[in-house]
Amino acid sequence: MKRLMVMLVADLAALYWVGMWMGVAARNPKRAMSDTVLRILFFLVPFGILMLLPIGREFYWLSAIFAALIGLSLSVIFLRRP
Repeated sequence: MKRLMVMLVADLAALYWVGMWMGVAARNPKRAMSDTVLRILFFLVPFGILMLLPIGREFYWLSAIFAALIGLSLSVIFLRRP
């Protein structure tokens, strides 16, 4: 249970910092909000899927690294400026 609480606090901190960064960088507030939510989901969805696998639960740090790489790749592909 403590692990889940730590993860919740870490997710909220990530959401806060990404939201602040996107709020400063974006020209449109709606774009900043949607980009913030998408960037967080680009990490959380692959991490959740990897944690459903037996090896993902055993090596949770490896799942976090792969999810970060997948999230970074998706952010670069879909959320870059034209």
